[in-house]
Amino acid sequence: MNNSYLLVRNLKIFGLVASMLFFGCSPTKITNENTATETQKQPDEIVFLTFKMVHDSVLGKNTISLVNKTKTTGKIKSQNDAGKHSGNYLTVKFFPKNGAAKTMIIAHPLYKHFEYPDDNGKYVSKDVELKEADFFFRLQTSGSSNTVKIFESLQNKPESELITLNL
Repeated sequence: MNNSYLLVRNLKIFGLVASMLFFGCSPTKITNENTATETQKQPDEIVFLTFKMVHDSVLGKNTISLVNKTKTTGKIKSQNDAGKHSGNYLTVKFFPKNGAAKTMIIAHPLYKHFEYPDDNGKYVSKDVELKEADFFFRLQTSGSSNTVKIFESLQNKPESELITLNL
């Protein structure tokens, strides 16, 4: 009886160890280092573009020039269109190398709309046209080559392209 008791006890221990090995261990995944580097994406970048817009009174049109371009790694959380409140605005069309084109509308930097209280406490609005102004906007890129086109929309005039940039 002593031997049968040891045999049962050893079988229980063996069964316990075998079940721990079977259920406790998982198969390892073998990865190839070359496939891991091929699937890595280029890092997300934010591009800040600063422009100067000037009204050329001789030619009777607005011109735009790039003042500064800054790239940094990161991701833009959200971006709202602003500026289509009046008939004067800029449309930024962004064409990434890989992906669909994106459009953003921004307020026209040379046309400002102000609201202020007058002497009677009532709000009065006033539109002001500037001769020159600086403005900026930001874009989300993925590091590959991209094209940006800026179009101007003025009241009672057709849309016109101001500048094309390759980032």
